[in-house]
Amino acid sequence: MLSILKFTGNLLVVSILMSACADLQLGKKAYEEGDYALAEKNFQELSQRGFPRAYKGMGDIALKKNPQNNQVSLEYYLKAYNAGYISAASDIAMLKIDNATTQSELNEVYDWLVKAEKSNKQSVSYKLALMRLEGRGTNQDVDRGLKELNTLATQDYAPAHFYLGGLYHKGQYLAFSDIKALGHYNQADYLGSEYAKLKIADINAQKQSRVFY
Repeated sequence: MLSILKFTGNLLVVSILMSACADLQLGKKAYEEGDYALAEKNFQELSQRGFPRAYKGMGDIALKKNPQNNQVSLEYYLKAYNAGYISAASDIAMLKIDNATTQSELNEVYDWLVKAEKSNKQSVSYKLALMRLEGRGTNQDVDRGLKELNTLATQDYAPAHFYLGGLYHKGQYLAFSDIKALGHYNQADYLGSEYAKLKIADINAQKQSRVFY
């Protein structure tokens, strides 16, 4: 009898987990397809049952509903992270970075980005590279920041190309070179960067620009 009860209990647990996974997948798919009402219905039910990924989903929905007020999303992302969904660290960092002004706030953003490094997201690596390059939230390390930006550029990350183009054009941290600036801007444009064409046109229009030197 005990064996039967144990077997039945195991089946029940498996059934619950399978149901939860199905609901979670449905929620994720609905969110990706823009059906936020269906996504919220599934994420809300699962979050009430304590599923960490569902907290992340609720945070995403809240951000879609009211992008100007991200406090609700931040609370959900923190719940997700504290419940074991480590990838939520990047969401927390990205929300906090927009409002960080004081040194302590920048330090907190940097710490969250470091926690998020394990996610291997290019957006996280990019933000960390900029903070190290500019010395925001951490000690300035120009060499490391530039190295990380160039690594991202070799991985065809458009924002890295765009930023490096600006550094070469301004002669900041790197020797001035509009040829190299145009190279990065052209690559950023090829990869879909929205403003790269404007930068290319701006450089070519400047009479003092040493494009051919």
